[in-house]
Amino acid sequence: MNKKTLWKIHAWIGLYTGAMILLFSITGSCIVFRKELDAILNPELYKVSQSKKEIVSLDEISKKVLSKYPGYYLHHFKFNEEDKAFEVKIKPETKSSKNKKKDLDFFIDPNNGDINGFRKPETGLLYWVAKLHTNLLGGKIGRYVVGVFGIALLLMLVGGLLIYSNFMKKKRVTQIRWGEGTRKVSADWHKLLGLTTVPFNLVWAITGITLAFLPSIIEASIGKPNETFAKPKILENPIAINPFSYDQIANTVALNFRNAKIKTIREAYKDNPFIEVKLDYGSPLIKDDAAKLYIDKDKKQIISHFDPRVASLSTKLFYSQDPLHYGTFGGLWSKIIYSIFGLSSGILCITGFVIYLKRNQSKKKINSSKCQTHLQL
Repeated sequence: MNKKTLWKIHAWIGLYTGAMILLFSITGSCIVFRKELDAILNPELYKVSQSKKEIVSLDEISKKVLSKYPGYYLHHFKFNEEDKAFEVKIKPETKSSKNKKKDLDFFIDPNNGDINGFRKPETGLLYWVAKLHTNLLGGKIGRYVVGVFGIALLLMLVGGLLIYSNFMKKKRVTQIRWGEGTRKVSADWHKLLGLTTVPFNLVWAITGITLAFLPSIIEASIGKPNETFAKPKILENPIAINPFSYDQIANTVALNFRNAKIKTIREAYKDNPFIEVKLDYGSPLIKDDAAKLYIDKDKKQIISHFDPRVASLSTKLFYSQDPLHYGTFGGLWSKIIYSIFGLSSGILCITGFVIYLKRNQSKKKINSSKCQTHLQL
């Protein structure tokens, strides 16, 4: 395939998908800091009192919340950073067209047990932005569409590298031809930005594609992804929880799994015979709630444990998608870098459009000049 054909393919893919890739670029840079922005936008929910008055009981919190909302059951506790409130999600026991009850998320001050407030989980600007980025507000079909744009971005990146491979031999990538017209300046910025951000955009394109399509492919061919990859190991010596309570669950897990932080304690559904505890072992390239414990309510024991750190390579790769796509693997600094460089794919679409526009204008001027010359003859 010659360079001219490559350029046309590169340009046309950019023209047809550029606006959407710009949208994903902006929304992606926002949701990298979703947790932090949520705390800034809703300080009253995440506030924590300065002095610790008492040891907060999860069981007492559960009773307090459920006593105010009869007909609901506890779905899970979710623990945020130490300086932020933790969350309690409750769900209605029955859902129907007549029952208008909605899921509710309560925010609890960890220092005194006060309820800071509550909200419906699927609301708010950041929820809308996150859904726009992951599925265009269109559920599973929308997720597939997002995956198609990921493929488009990948094709543009590969095409761009092939187009400009010879250019790099003849000219410094960092050279910007200031004062030589909008097209040349835009072209130089397009090349500079495109070549220097290739590693980031390749990671985003590839993980965007896998996040969109891989779960459905796995489910259709093998089974549900989490059940396929997160296979817990039955403990030879189950760990007793006595007395059996949410507080004791938290204490027992903390005592026996010292290297892990509890992310959630989850009932999942009413009368579930098991409780799931999600853990974070602090592995940077593994999703922070991938590790799990399972507790048998009847036996009052921790019976199994899934640790992705010692899982197969395919399992590790599966759980590395989120950290790589959203930049959570390196803490604050990787998030900042991702948020800034996340705009690069959008800027590339803008500069690419300017190049295409100016090229067309130049061609029209040349053709017009040829026509006038022909008429004069």
